[in-house]
Amino acid sequence: MAVQFSSVLLSALTPVTLISGVGLLLLSMTNRYSHATNRIRELLREKASQSDKLIDPELDASIELIYKRAWYLRRAMLCMAVSVTFSACIVLCNVLDALFGIRLDVPESVLLLCGMALTVVSMMYFVLEISTSLHALGLTVHPRVHKKN
Repeated sequence: MAVQFSSVLLSALTPVTLISGVGLLLLSMTNRYSHATNRIRELLREKASQSDKLIDPELDASIELIYKRAWYLRRAMLCMAVSVTFSACIVLCNVLDALFGIRLDVPESVLLLCGMALTVVSMMYFVLEISTSLHALGLTVHPRVHKKN
């Protein structure tokens, strides 16, 4: 029984480690998303407090850029969460195989490929968000340079 438990533990270790690493990335994305949504709310309050006749295109542009960042982050978090779910299913397949001898090699492979693909897509969205964030920062630091482009 001890040998069987150690083989179950060993087969579940890699997906569990993957879940842990992806969880840290998801935490980072969640923090960035929370900051973006709070900043949008602040800017919308600022916009609402202005008179109706005053139109501030810079404020509207800031709101749009931060909303775009939040959009990217939301998709990145969704892809990452589904990837974690696939990793958890891989652990379940490994446990079923080790305990009951149910061979689930094909479903495990499919889950692994889908999970990795979703992780890559998530990271692409995350990179787009960071790029958008740097663009917004560039507009603040060098407004004249970016207005010409």
